[in-house]
Amino acid sequence: MSSLHPQLKVRGTSLYPQAIFSVLDSFAEVQEYYVEVRGGADLSDEVTVHVALAGDQMTGADVARKLGASLRVAPAVVVEPLEAVRDAVSSPNSRKPVRVVDRRTGSA
Repeated sequence: MSSLHPQLKVRGTSLYPQAIFSVLDSFAEVQEYYVEVRGGADLSDEVTVHVALAGDQMTGADVARKLGASLRVAPAVVVEPLEAVRDAVSSPNSRKPVRVVDRRTGSA
């Protein structure tokens, strides 16, 4: 996905990845994250947010609820170990972190 992340269509709601990033960046408990996008059957995008959380104060359900409250749509949230998320975000081909992994068919 290019540096200008296009808007996503999730269950009839237009959503920019940067809006997800802003919500996640507001939580001290979220150590690292990335967004995975897949094509859905109904011309809608399926969005999964992968997060690494510090401590046990916050759960994946808490993150999903807060994303839903801010974005009007709650993407799926998967909690993973910090190293797994860092490995996915770090790309040997880029100095910048890769925050959006586009797995839609036909995407560049």
